Amino acid sequence: MRVLMIAPSFFGYEKAIAQEIRAQGHEVELVDERPSNAPVARAVVRVAPAILGHRITAHFRELLRRAEHDPPDLVLVIKGEVVPEWFLTTLRSRSPRVRFVYYTFDSFANSPRGAALLPLFDRAFSFDPDDARRTGVDHLPLFHRPEFHPGDEPRDLDVSFIGTLHGDRHAFANAVAAAVPPERRLLWFYSPAAWYFWLRKVFVRRYRGIPRADVRTTPLPIGAVAATMRRSKAVIDLQRPGQTGLTMRVFEVLASGAALITANAAIRDEPFYDPARVLIVPADPARIDVAEVAAFIAAQPARGTSPAGFEDRSLAAWTSEVLAPALVGA
Repeated sequence: MRVLMIAPSFFGYEKAIAQEIRAQGHEVELVDERPSNAPVARAVVRVAPAILGHRITAHFRELLRRAEHDPPDLVLVIKGEVVPEWFLTTLRSRSPRVRFVYYTFDSFANSPRGAALLPLFDRAFSFDPDDARRTGVDHLPLFHRPEFHPGDEPRDLDVSFIGTLHGDRHAFANAVAAAVPPERRLLWFYSPAAWYFWLRKVFVRRYRGIPRADVRTTPLPIGAVAATMRRSKAVIDLQRPGQTGLTMRVFEVLASGAALITANAAIRDEPFYDPARVLIVPADPARIDVAEVAAFIAAQPARGTSPAGFEDRSLAAWTSEVLAPALVGA
């Protein structure tokens, strides 16, 4: 099967998915849905995508020309933040045998454009169970990559956080980390560009107290992220407001053998939920019980393991499920 995969660049996960598709015996062409993946362009897409309107149109006209000349068997769109409707409808009308599958790792509350595209797909998946119920798409949680596995190195960090800066994450992560000494914690906040951080600092009240020194504009390589998980007794996770889907971090943390401290109570509905490994705390930083957090971290074993059956949440299992709609009858 030939797959045209259109996805934003998100910390190398799109490349890992494409690699797994190839590992499962298919051809894949990976195309970034953005016309440019430079930090400024990524930030502009989030703030004012119309500014890049002409470049987006040219980008997808060229992609349409190639796809019409040599049609794929499957078009897999992930998130669809800027994919034009005309691209999907034109390709379908000119290549009616192509199957169209959609997946989103963001909630429709935070990225509403994806919901508008749903009627254009043969099958659609969301990581968010509430969105799946509301829209009728299939619920498919995220996954962990092979890099995330338990290790033998000592867990010299009591708690860590690595993630994109948004919402109350800075205040939340610091409130949780206050339960341990400074030398036993690592907090890494990422912003796509320095100017984007300063812009939010001006217009968003909660950002005004965040020191610039706390924010990085270069993402941490995935190997370093995995190594940090293996060094940590517990890892902090905070989902975006209005989101019930479990973040990628949830699966990476548990696969690495670390414990999880999260504000997402929806994890209670998962078969791998274990209160000895997962501490659910309030999303409001002011309501976090530091003593409870300290006791939870102290109770963690020196060597952690992945939950039983967690291979069901592997990248390979996720990829097989996403590709299945196009393989029916193939």
